[in-house]
Amino acid sequence: MFTLIITVINIIFWNILHFGVAYIVTHLPQDFQNKCFNYKNRFFIVKNSEVKLYKKIKLPKWKDKLPQYNVDFNKKNLQRNITIDYLTQFIFITCRAEIIHISIAILGYISLLFCFVTSINYFLLLFSIATIIGLGNIPFVLIQRYNRYRLVNVLNKKYMKG
Repeated sequence: MFTLIITVINIIFWNILHFGVAYIVTHLPQDFQNKCFNYKNRFFIVKNSEVKLYKKIKLPKWKDKLPQYNVDFNKKNLQRNITIDYLTQFIFITCRAEIIHISIAILGYISLLFCFVTSINYFLLLFSIATIIGLGNIPFVLIQRYNRYRLVNVLNKKYMKG
């Protein structure tokens, strides 16, 4: 029975973590978000060598098979008339989504605090869960970076035309 309770608490924790991090990050003051999630920040710049790696792991072939949770830029309903503002907003969203996924991957290790409440016997299980979920967020980070690289190239071409 105790294991069932810990399992339910863990499931609740992970749901709150996923949706909570996304909610908190997307509801930060807009000026702060604009500064932090600027694609020109060194952290968000995607290098050509990185894109070569993405192509080597065939990311373009499998990236659209993963689920997406973005109401504004759903891959099934992308705008046909692509403007500079639309591209800029889309690029901003990729930066923000990348940080959300990285944060979830790192903050998941907070679940290890359950060991202090329960017993150290659960450490390996909770560590394994946090690691698996953390690793599970990596493909989403890679997709954000790959898409941002492509979107920035399109944006740069639009600026040159324009």
